Amino acid sequence: MRNTDFFTGNIQNCVSELVKVRKIRNFVTAGKLLCVAFFIWGIYKLFFPPVDFVVYAVLCVSVILFIALSVKDTGIVDQINQLKILIKINRTEKEYIEGDFTNLDTGEEFMDPSHEYSLDLDIFGENSLFQAINRTVTLKSRKLLAGWLTKPLKDASLIVSRQNSVRELADDSYWMYKFRCRGAYAEISESESFYIQKWLEEPDFFKKTWIIRIIYIVNAISLMILLAALLDYINPYVPVYLFTAQLFIVLFTIKKINSKSQDLNKVSATIDKYYELIDVIEQKEFQSDRLADVRDMLMNGERNAGFAFKELYKILNGFDQRNNILIWLLLNALFMRDFHLVNLVDKWKSKYGDNIIGWMDAVEEIDALVSMGNFSVNHPEYIFPQIDKGTVADIRNTAHPLLRSTVKVSNDFRLKSMHEIYILTGANMAGKSTFLRTIGVNLVLAMSGNVVCAESFAFRPLDIFTSMRTTDNLSKGNSYFHAELLRLKELKTIAEKSD
Repeated sequence: MRNTDFFTGNIQNCVSELVKVRKIRNFVTAGKLLCVAFFIWGIYKLFFPPVDFVVYAVLCVSVILFIALSVKDTGIVDQINQLKILIKINRTEKEYIEGDFTNLDTGEEFMDPSHEYSLDLDIFGENSLFQAINRTVTLKSRKLLAGWLTKPLKDASLIVSRQNSVRELADDSYWMYKFRCRGAYAEISESESFYIQKWLEEPDFFKKTWIIRIIYIVNAISLMILLAALLDYINPYVPVYLFTAQLFIVLFTIKKINSKSQDLNKVSATIDKYYELIDVIEQKEFQSDRLADVRDMLMNGERNAGFAFKELYKILNGFDQRNNILIWLLLNALFMRDFHLVNLVDKWKSKYGDNIIGWMDAVEEIDALVSMGNFSVNHPEYIFPQIDKGTVADIRNTAHPLLRSTVKVSNDFRLKSMHEIYILTGANMAGKSTFLRTIGVNLVLAMSGNVVCAESFAFRPLDIFTSMRTTDNLSKGNSYFHAELLRLKELKTIAEKSD
């Protein structure tokens, strides 16, 4: 198992960097306050004619600098948040290595007492296999990983393909931490898919395309009038009247625009997250077949997910700037910017809307594989099992992957054919159940494409069924004996359907 000193060093480096970045932000904040002061001075001077060129220059420069510093501040805030997340990630892994599962997701909602093996083998719940593996950053990836652990692969080629993907990711732990850090930045809700689908189906804001053309023409006229006023060709109050009129036009439709903005806000966290993850994926070239195929799905020519989400991310930032009343008043008075924002959203959906769900599925698969790669990195002593159809299982020095090294007991196990039967006996507390769970949970790991806790591990993919925690159910009228019979019936049904 990986040494905790690695994570301790990472935490210390991140804390030092966080102190430096916060100092830089203090200077940026001071600059923004100066810009606001100069802008207020300029507005004050407008009420005391004559208004000369210097006043207009101060107003323009203060606004431009304020916007530039606001953009810079947004980047710094992102950097601060990512450093905090990176610290949290390293602390979580350090605690896991130390045997503390407290802050890890239990996946309790996936627990199913009727499942073939998940309850007996501690796949979900406290101190479970899911806690050891799951580091997913999207909800659908989490469900995908749970499915891989409860419905493991039996196709040898698919198992090997997934192993190759996990092996490649494990070889670049820095990239995996970067992926997790960027993905953990935005929180998303259970209803993410519903809101995205609803958002994609919304009608366009402008039903007629000629309306937006008129808006562009008005913008051009406004700029010419402003330039003429700055050069003293016309009365300086003419652009003021024009910009006030444009602002009132936007205010007339503000309710509908706000509704569009609220709908976008419901999916913005999901869009932000997937944009961040796609950006990280785009930065890496994959060699394994499956990872390369998934990346190609995202980077496919004109329907490039990275470029598309980058465009949408910029639009989202534009909507975020509406929260700044100063910027909102200025840009809507000058350009009726809200109209341009809603039009950009509608154009984006028309161009890329049909691809979004497929892109999300691709990202979610990589997310689940990153969790498995992280599990491999945390356990460098674990191995990738070999598939051997000539034997059911040939395992040496295997131990339970959830037990700490100080209490692990390793054993060998060989089963050449399905017709061989072993009867395990021994005193109470001798470790019989632990041994059975050791074989079972390592087989689950093997068939899901993960590393296993063993010195060598050859196996044939097969169905897994256990019956170790059968209990009675008085509310359903099931005695313990009846529950055992029902479990045996399930085993019979599975055996009859098995290859």
